[in-house]
Amino acid sequence: MLNIAFARAAKGLVVACMVATVSSAYADVSFLGIGSIAGSARDQAGLTEPLLNNTSGAVEMPHDRAGGFGSGIAYSGYGNRYLMVPDRGPADGNTNYIDRFYEVDINVARGSAGSWTITPTLVGTQLMRRGDDVFTGASNAIASATDTLRFDPEGVRISASGRSLYVSDEYGPSLYEFNRSTGQRVNTIDVPTKFNIANASASASAELPPANLSGRQSNRGMEGLANLARWLEALRHHAKPAHSRWRALSRERSYRRQQSHC
Repeated sequence: MLNIAFARAAKGLVVACMVATVSSAYADVSFLGIGSIAGSARDQAGLTEPLLNNTSGAVEMPHDRAGGFGSGIAYSGYGNRYLMVPDRGPADGNTNYIDRFYEVDINVARGSAGSWTITPTLVGTQLMRRGDDVFTGASNAIASATDTLRFDPEGVRISASGRSLYVSDEYGPSLYEFNRSTGQRVNTIDVPTKFNIANASASASAELPPANLSGRQSNRGMEGLANLARWLEALRHHAKPAHSRWRALSRERSYRRQQSHC
């Protein structure tokens, strides 16, 4: 069984590959090698304008800069193809970064004398959309707590059909389903109301008490996302161990509803 671990670094995407040899009782993990995508790489988003800081107007980076790969990664179930989501972009939500997901091929080739060559290749980019609008990492892209285009992608998982992907959002917290071919949001999976906040704000400090006395705190929303049989589970950032997991889908009919969109 091949396990691939990904880490973000200043130079771009760094891929560390390990192989697990399974015995009757233990799985031994051996390091194979490292591959990378340059920090100066451009993606296929087609965004030619520079990304500006909303406060200073300074250029943060090219808007089609390929980066932030390690926020979430999921195996596609086919060949060497993986899906990756960057998070909300640079400057802590103070840019109009357009959210996107990447399709990346990871080729692992055996060389001589037990060596391995790891080659990641960015093969596709899809902007994340709601109708004619695009989701953005900008913290001020909110009309209300329930009407928002701000989105901070963190975890990602592929649907059973492979035609859509589920992405968790640290802002909301939200759990959305996107069409893999178009980037369109096709479903919103309701999270338990106790995690919602009544008064959303572009300012992280303004979302804290006394403005909100319940729900998630700023920068403490959803992180990881996992498939567990017929459940999706989300991991809350900085949660206490006893409450680190919660089931976003608590009923069989909820699962069936989301599968109907796959």
